[in-house]
Amino acid sequence: MSLTRRQLLTTAAATATSAAISSAADTPQSTPSAPPFRFCLNTSTIRGQKLTLPQEIRLAGKVGYTGIEPWIREIDQYVRDGGSLKDLRKRITDAGLRVESAIGFAQWIVDDD
Repeated sequence: MSLTRRQLLTTAAATATSAAISSAADTPQSTPSAPPFRFCLNTSTIRGQKLTLPQEIRLAGKVGYTGIEPWIREIDQYVRDGGSLKDLRKRITDAGLRVESAIGFAQWIVDDD
């Protein structure tokens, strides 16, 4: 039986496609155990909304952030208003977050006089 060039190319293309699909199906799909990096909310980016620190924590967890960077002055204000650091930690954990850092500037950094 003699094959035409068209039949040969069609058969070769079908064979190559079939082999590629079969190979891809046999390869186990790896599922990463953790994302390659975390998304973190710097709370100053929503300062204009005038939220309390607990509200910022709830919001960050609700919208999918995995970390939070509160400002030290927000933490200080939370404690001055009667909140405890133990309660703050629980709120952060319950929201599925972790504190990546706390942001603050010492007076000597911002004193331009």
